[in-house]
Amino acid sequence: MNLKSKFRKNMKCKRKYAKLVAGFYIAFLMVSSGKITSYAFARPNITREVEPNNTKETAQLTTQNNEIATVVAMSDWSGRYLISGITNSSDDDWYKVVLTPGDQYLTVGCYTKNASIHIELFDSENKIIVPGYISSDTDTVVKRFQSNGGTYYVHIEGTSETDTEYNLSVGSPRVISHELNIQFDRSTTSGTIYKSFSLKNETILPRDSIVSSISVLNSSEYSSARVTSSAYPKTFTTTDGTIKDLGLKDISLKSDWEFIYYPKGSTANVSPVRFLFVYPLYDDTVIPPPFHTIKK
Repeated sequence: MNLKSKFRKNMKCKRKYAKLVAGFYIAFLMVSSGKITSYAFARPNITREVEPNNTKETAQLTTQNNEIATVVAMSDWSGRYLISGITNSSDDDWYKVVLTPGDQYLTVGCYTKNASIHIELFDSENKIIVPGYISSDTDTVVKRFQSNGGTYYVHIEGTSETDTEYNLSVGSPRVISHELNIQFDRSTTSGTIYKSFSLKNETILPRDSIVSSISVLNSSEYSSARVTSSAYPKTFTTTDGTIKDLGLKDISLKSDWEFIYYPKGSTANVSPVRFLFVYPLYDDTVIPPPFHTIKK
């Protein structure tokens, strides 16, 4: 690769790295009751590709991904180990990672429009564990495999001359943050409002989804609200509309819920509910639509 190409690649990589870091900060600026609320934040570990890494012998070392949903639900992303790189058809990128035995996940995102990459995973004996496949046009591919422990190698190569941006993690599944809104029918009353509903059979919601916070929108109309879940033995009470820091309580989103509202006066609107939640990105996970709303 000539000097000009190397310079262009390095600058693109720096811009991509900046976008990734900025994106993680933005993801945790949540709108609640008309205000921007910033949660405590522990950064993910994002490493740029370092040349030369064009051969297995010069493979760049990365760390096994170690994300845990209940920890990420507390805004702690320190278990994420991500490589951000750029490749094309003239550029082979190699990485190595030491893995513990058991189920592991190779997760690769391709973020250049109309571009693709070829990806392979090898063990230390040069046996192909995950065969080559294509991740194309803003796609994220997840492949589960069985690790016997030891060093594994990832080979990435672009399929065209176009510089193609990607990110890579190997280890535990990446954890994704999401939002779900619950809307209720109108109900004019000045008395206590009871709303019960179940999310157990909502197929749009990924398995192993963990609640990180709950917001009662339009909370100024209520003196307080109480929340109970079949997945947790205690009742939560809020007077400001938000229940935060729920991650380590390991409360499944897909459970039975009851919300009890105590209006300050007569009201015709039952306040919507916003769940912020996280879930592991498995190889069979279907990602729900952004800002999804369910009517109950």
